Amino acid sequence: MYITSARRYLCLLLVLLASATLFAANFEQQLVANINRIARDMHLARRAISESGHAGAVAALSKESASIDSLKR
Repeated sequence: MYITSARRYLCLLLVLLASATLFAANFEQQLVANINRIARDMHLARRAISESGHAGAVAALSKESASIDSLKR
């Protein structure tokens, strides 16, 4: 009786560990993708500021800001 109960708890623990690992891997992939998107937007904003006039710089900076705000959610 105790062996069956211990086995049941061990299986439950294994399932929880596997689901936590899958969640962590998915979270890591999303975080890396968001950081890459922010870096790309920052690079494009910096280039737009140096190449274009005031309107292009404002548009590039607003896109960068929106990208950073989406990471905060």
